[in-house]
Amino acid sequence: MTSNQPQRPPAAYIVQHHEEDSSRSTIHITSTPLAPLTAWQKLQPQVTDTPTVEDDESPSPAPEPPQSLWQRYKSSAKAKKQEKESNATKRRYDDMWQAGLARWISSIVVLGLAAGIISKGPGSPLLEITAINLACASLHFFLLGPVVAPRSPTDPRPPPWYLAVLAVSSVMWTAVSAAMFAVLSYSDEYVVVDLDKRSFGGVVASGIGAGVTSVELLKNLTVGCACCGVAALMSCLLQWWYVYKLFTKPATEEDVRDCYARLNKKKPADK
Repeated sequence: MTSNQPQRPPAAYIVQHHEEDSSRSTIHITSTPLAPLTAWQKLQPQVTDTPTVEDDESPSPAPEPPQSLWQRYKSSAKAKKQEKESNATKRRYDDMWQAGLARWISSIVVLGLAAGIISKGPGSPLLEITAINLACASLHFFLLGPVVAPRSPTDPRPPPWYLAVLAVSSVMWTAVSAAMFAVLSYSDEYVVVDLDKRSFGGVVASGIGAGVTSVELLKNLTVGCACCGVAALMSCLLQWWYVYKLFTKPATEEDVRDCYARLNKKKPADK
């Protein structure tokens, strides 16, 4: 049984030509059979026209070489510089507080050294001067900073009480430091024990050795106490420098208002 309808070409044939006439549409199909696949072509992977999704991930970068101590220090300093306070007024008050912190640390060291000198039982005037150093350091032990804010949202200068405290502190450290250096010239004041009363029998040698060791230790303690007093005085002078900049350097109204609000833990006031 035959059909009058034209049969469709098999799948193994390829359409190679297509023509259209203006009067009637006629499709001419000229096909050629595909050549059979060779054994080598059968082993090759099938290639399709479907686009493949490539891996967009870039290769991981090579690990950076370890930085030296100096490079890490430079990187840290650069990061701190970028994060530095942009408000000039607030930055000066922060620097003043840091100088006060350095003075507080110096006073603690002076307190310990002065107590060590007094425990050795020195003679006069070293004992009296050391007692004054001990009193000065004890007063500054309760004076951390102090934390201070501008006088008002429009005045960047520190309050008068801060200037008075700073002036008294500067005078005290100048006096006690100069006195400690002056007493170093009295070499006979470093007698810790009376060797004449303790040197009897076979104890003479040990008594002299103990006395010499105590004298050298006492001298070192005195020098250390005097140097730490100078460090506290330098911190006071550094605070005066920032006070001078607050009095002389111009400051914008926005910076002063922001500094006043932040140091007093308040919201910035409106204009």
